This record gives sequence, structure tokens and C-alpha cells, in this order.
Amino acid sequence: MYERYLMGEIDLNTYKAEKTACDELLLKTKNAYAAVLAQAKQKQDEQARQDSRKEASKAIFD
Repeated sequence: MYERYLMGEIDLNTYKAEKTACDELLLKTKNAYAAVLAQAKQKQDEQARQDSRKEASKAIFD
């Protein structure tokens, strides 16, 4: 996109508009990625707690 501006294929206003749109999309993507990572971490922690409880109860009853 910047190259297109440098080559004169698009004007400054078009470049700014396209860059703003790309920046907004990038931010949304980063936020979605962070949310998915947080959710995966939460599930992983939950699974680890369940596994720990199972091992503890197994040790008690065995």
C-alpha cells in the first residue's frame, strides 16, 4: 500500500484511509487472538485442576 502511494498510484488521502482500515482490522485481529489465547489458557488451567483432583482422590482411595 505504501509502495502504491510512493509510485503515485494512489493519493495521500486514499493511502491514509486504506492504512486506517488496515490498522483497525489488525487491532481487531490482535484482540481476537488475545481473547482466544486467554480462553485456551483458562481451559488448560481448568483441566490441570481437574486432573490434580482426580490424582488426589485416586491416591486416597487406592
